[in-house]
Amino acid sequence: MHKQNLHVHTTYADGKDSPEEIILEAIERGFSAIGFSEHSYMPFSDYPFQMTPEKTEDYKTEIRLLKKKYRCEIDIFCGIDIGCDIFSD
Repeated sequence: MHKQNLHVHTTYADGKDSPEEIILEAIERGFSAIGFSEHSYMPFSDYPFQMTPEKTEDYKTEIRLLKKKYRCEIDIFCGIDIGCDIFSD
């Protein structure tokens, strides 16, 4: 059985660890995949943990680089969390 977590938040939003710290921990714990899912930018929302458009580009760039760096050790996915950002109270 493959261990994976496909909904992880980092310091780009409301997480406490950087993407690379999370990747290294996932590798150490024997995960086969890790998926990042930061809070999307919503121009009509004042949610405190949403990314700005600029931060979104930084996030995508960093995950892309880490995906390349760790490609032989773990599958890395880059996503955006918009469901709860739209429908939360």
